[in-house]
Amino acid sequence: MNGPGPKPLDLGPPTMGPADLDAAGGLRRRVLHNAATTVAGNAWAVIVGAISLPLVLRGIGAEAFGLWVLVQTFSALTGWLSLGDLGLRIASVRAIAGRAATGDRAAANRAAVTAQLLFATIGIVIAAAMLTAGRAWLPAAFRAPAELTPHLRFAIACFALQVAIEFTMAGTQARLEGSQRVDLARAMHAVRQTLIAIATTIAAVQVGTLRSVAFASAAASSLAFVVTLVVAQRRVPLERAAPSWSDARDQFRYGLQVGMVNATGVLHRTMDRLIVGVTFGPAPVALVEIATQIQNGVQSILTASAYTTTATAPWLHARSEGDRLRGLLVRGTKLSILVTLPAAAVAIVLAAPLVRAWMGPDHASAAGLTAVATIAVVMAAPLQVGSLVLQGVGHVGVVLRAAIAAVVVNLLASLALVHVTGVVGVFQATLLGSLVLAVPLTRGVLRVGEVSGHEFWRRAVAPTLLPAVAATFGAAGGLLVGRAWPSLLLGTVLAGVAWAATSWRCALDDDDRLHLREAISVRRNG
Repeated sequence: MNGPGPKPLDLGPPTMGPADLDAAGGLRRRVLHNAATTVAGNAWAVIVGAISLPLVLRGIGAEAFGLWVLVQTFSALTGWLSLGDLGLRIASVRAIAGRAATGDRAAANRAAVTAQLLFATIGIVIAAAMLTAGRAWLPAAFRAPAELTPHLRFAIACFALQVAIEFTMAGTQARLEGSQRVDLARAMHAVRQTLIAIATTIAAVQVGTLRSVAFASAAASSLAFVVTLVVAQRRVPLERAAPSWSDARDQFRYGLQVGMVNATGVLHRTMDRLIVGVTFGPAPVALVEIATQIQNGVQSILTASAYTTTATAPWLHARSEGDRLRGLLVRGTKLSILVTLPAAAVAIVLAAPLVRAWMGPDHASAAGLTAVATIAVVMAAPLQVGSLVLQGVGHVGVVLRAAIAAVVVNLLASLALVHVTGVVGVFQATLLGSLVLAVPLTRGVLRVGEVSGHEFWRRAVAPTLLPAVAATFGAAGGLLVGRAWPSLLLGTVLAGVAWAATSWRCALDDDDRLHLREAISVRRNG
């Protein structure tokens, strides 16, 4: 309980019940507050990652770095092994949020205990498989040089431990998100990313081996897990309860469909590096990683601005509040696009000075890859919130069918284009896949959201275009300066000023401005 006076660490208000979230727009303020803190947390993670990446690359060398990137494509959070959660992340958030929305605290707690046990069990099993099969097969698959093979096997062992931790941590974060504390869940994610970035950078600079970087990453992940457990138990206490096999079956049943959607996402995120690595060897993977990291920086803004929909949509659906769900779709899409497009404009227009300033002239060829990769985020932005709404209310099949078609096109086109246009072919293939995804997903979003295409365009998409154009011209102004850092800084400032001015006057209506002010004050009013 909160006592009077300040505390050493203020983690925000405890979990609110349905009555609290209904009163005076409490849920609306919580959603906007969650979105704002998620964007801030993701932005911070991107910043520390951007600082760490060039230092690690220089510290351990291009080949060792390429191998480390390939190992991380098996991450339990964003890589191939994330398929092992079988869609339970969204399924468990949906189950916890749906029960909490109706005030059934015991059922919500039981669903959380069940999810935590499922995640921990899956993590142990998959980590054991990674430890045995990975050490035996991956060195040859990654074409590791003989002198780096022992280092790679040690790195795989450390990474297996990290995988078990990441899965168990995902269960704890699902409990926070289902309780509408997405802000805390994403803050803990940012803490994890920061600790890993600091630890791996120190290891690369001071020791300079793949072994040291892998060990540092596993140790930092372990520390982040302990911090997450402490914070979660303080803010959203997990009471003692027996896991429910009925809940487990329900979560698995829905999670398998979500897991298939996640599988397509994993393929999109990881196939580029693997295809380039297998085709050209580990060294060119560094160029793909540079472009991918910049793309991920823009993608993280899009993902963060839409992420709260995962917990809010099932909450509203469980209470049969169709009008508020439709408002979440339309307004959420507009705000998500609005904050994503200026970052995309800076990344596309200023790709060359960005890469030169960040990584140096030796990696300047990654600039073209960066521009093409970022266009894919722009194409995905209008449907990000809608996709999460569909998954949150139980229409995951709509997303799944569209995603399977898109990933098949992406994979086949990548395998073909990489031999025609080179490394950039894998990013060109992603654009083709995005086009295939857009058509059926748009139809599904409009149908389930009960909104016409004209209304969706007029209210959610069109208001964001002028600020995006203004940001693009502002970023282009930075190109008038020849040197990398001055170009980047000037272009970013001009883009930000142009975007902010046009957004406040042309994109946001009176309700938007009111809601944003409420989000800023949610801590004081909560």
